[in-house]
Amino acid sequence: MLRTLSWLLIIPVLAGAAAAADRPDQSWPPDAPDTRGVNEGRLEILDWPPPPELFRIDNRLVIDADSARHGWVAIEQCHRRLDAVPRLDIRYDYQTLRGLRIVEAQGIGAWRVDGNQVELADIERGASLCVRLQARILRRAADGRLILRQGPFYRGFLDGFYPMAMTQRIEYPADWTLLDARPATVFPPPRTPGSLEARAHFNGRLSLHLEFMPAAETAPHPR
Repeated sequence: MLRTLSWLLIIPVLAGAAAAADRPDQSWPPDAPDTRGVNEGRLEILDWPPPPELFRIDNRLVIDADSARHGWVAIEQCHRRLDAVPRLDIRYDYQTLRGLRIVEAQGIGAWRVDGNQVELADIERGASLCVRLQARILRRAADGRLILRQGPFYRGFLDGFYPMAMTQRIEYPADWTLLDARPATVFPPPRTPGSLEARAHFNGRLSLHLEFMPAAETAPHPR
């Protein structure tokens, strides 16, 4: 069991929540202690590549043909270069989630999964964490399009937002047609059928919107 620690920091990763600490004198994040002019949530796309020491999330989403029926998507997510804090909760605010588990942890004193969140303690600067889960995030529109929305991704503390980086690889059936990928600034043109990559160095809140058309009619998954 994780021991009780002096303050709590929440970095929402896949949906919104506020970050808070009960020690407001604590300087965080350590790479941006001056909060004057800090971003208040408006999305700012920054130059790529990001600084090598910046906090980053690497995602891999796997969508198979059955996902069109049931809506489940497999997700692998790694958090790189975490800040040195006594405690960190990473919360997943999907409406429907299953199988959340930790597959790798480095530079972290203790960890556990509690429902839809991962609780970490005694985190060293530069630590990393990888998890796997499934989320029901693929929805079918009335005209047959399959829509996937994720976000907002952000790195928040109190009322401010700080820069972070994210890469995301989306794998889907090669005979599906990619109709839309937004924001376009984070999606380079696809190189291979069935594979799409996003990369973003940003501040504020970033949400992703994807639309696909399956090659053949597939029964919609239950609502």
